[in-house]
Amino acid sequence: MKEDTKLKFKVDFVTNSSSASFILHIESTTNDYDDFIKSWERYLEDFCHNYGWKISEQVKKYRKELENSYNHDLELRERINNKTANEEDLKWYTLFRKHQELKDPKLISDKDIIKDILGGMCITKSDAENMFSVEYSTSMFNNICEDIPDWILELIVLNNMGAVNVLKYGIKSVHLEIDEDNN
Repeated sequence: MKEDTKLKFKVDFVTNSSSASFILHIESTTNDYDDFIKSWERYLEDFCHNYGWKISEQVKKYRKELENSYNHDLELRERINNKTANEEDLKWYTLFRKHQELKDPKLISDKDIIKDILGGMCITKSDAENMFSVEYSTSMFNNICEDIPDWILELIVLNNMGAVNVLKYGIKSVHLEIDEDNN
């Protein structure tokens, strides 16, 4: 008898991985959203400064990928305008690039690239006094030690080492919740 395996479809590939949201529940020293955001940005800046040796290589690699993609898109648009693009290129362009702004990677700052590398974060204020949530989602969750971003791991370790390590960021305590989608 064949075992039933659940597979997830992700854009253009198939995986047996699950997706997950990593949610940091943060007790802050402030109840003001804007003050929390400023403190949070200070934490991320310090993280990037402390791990610049690690992040700088990622920035270079990401910038190179942006440049390659930009050059490819310029060439593709030129072939489309000249009516020399093949049918496959036209389909790909129509589906993925037609409505995207073509931006020269030289005009993108390292700070913006670092934000992309760190990943999108959704920050919300909860109803409880001085409580905020920072949520980061991944479409591929295979291994807890490899898939939790470094900035989350560092914050949890700093918190566990003592409140003094996170108080400078207006943080009293941190709790991690992982909401895993196994479908």
